[in-house]
Amino acid sequence: MKIEVDDKTREILTKGIFYTEMELPTKDAKIVKEWEEDLFGDGEKITVVEHDKYEEVEYWECPRCCAEEIITEETGINLHRFKQWIKEGFGERCPDYVKGCPVCDAYNLYDELEDMLDIQYDDEVCADLVEEQRKSEESKIE
Repeated sequence: MKIEVDDKTREILTKGIFYTEMELPTKDAKIVKEWEEDLFGDGEKITVVEHDKYEEVEYWECPRCCAEEIITEETGINLHRFKQWIKEGFGERCPDYVKGCPVCDAYNLYDELEDMLDIQYDDEVCADLVEEQRKSEESKIE
């Protein structure tokens, strides 16, 4: 996510949420080691790559992405998993919508849920949700 900053006031203009600092390989980094690992404990192995040079960068997320887990807990709807389920069960979206087609109807339901959540959880609402969760987690630590 690209962050816009006001040159004069140094105020952050983008409705993004700072998530963490992280290290990414530099452009000229070389691969030192590569292996497969089940990082998330879901049985799916992913390729992990270690490089020789890294630079520290800030990782930002849009408020909606940052609040995705909170929205899922509040609504019981995980759009990402729902879309995966549709693809696995019905296949790819049809090029043209046909009423009564099970594939089209499944994707139409997905679209309606996405629209409903977009209206209910705009950037400001999501930013507030994330801030509330941060405050709650900080109070647990103290």
